[in-house]
Amino acid sequence: MLQCFLCDSSFCEKPFLTTCRSNQYCATMRTDGKFSGITFTVVERFCILDAVCALLNANGTTFIASVGVGQTSVTSTISCCNTDGCNRNNFDAPNKTPNGLKCKSCRNFYDEQCDSDMVCVGDQDRCLNDTASLLPYDYGFGNNTLKGCISRTFCQPSYFGNVTCCEGSFCNKGVSWLSEINFSLQLLSLISIVLLM
Repeated sequence: MLQCFLCDSSFCEKPFLTTCRSNQYCATMRTDGKFSGITFTVVERFCILDAVCALLNANGTTFIASVGVGQTSVTSTISCCNTDGCNRNNFDAPNKTPNGLKCKSCRNFYDEQCDSDMVCVGDQDRCLNDTASLLPYDYGFGNNTLKGCISRTFCQPSYFGNVTCCEGSFCNKGVSWLSEINFSLQLLSLISIVLLM
């Protein structure tokens, strides 16, 4: 069984070794986000099911998932490894260089047109055009349409549910409505699910 590092806090300043289960690898994940003008970075080191690493194709490589909707963005970088103490590695900040793709997005919570132009960055190589119930309970919001930039890794149904993506600038044109707050909660929930596996 592997010895892997766990974090003492969200900043992972003093990671410590623990013994994982026999079907687990070591993993490191960095999540960078922006919400309502506030930026954050969270680093996690943990044991993860080897099947999840295989699903993400992240054993010995880096898996990057990135999405931007309006003023909200989240980029997660994860890697798996299978030797003792191998998840002490650090990741650089995500690539924020514009990549030439542009997508339609929403300006804010009350935007019913969602016809703003958004410049995609880094690994965001698709446009998001999805309708989903963003909370487990309705809370009066119902199904909301999400538009923005997204990486192809978030578009894989086997990873994060049925996310609708399209290729090419402004392929997600159309009238929609967005709740950035709820979308951020959904993304953080997905990240939590990966951590708990």
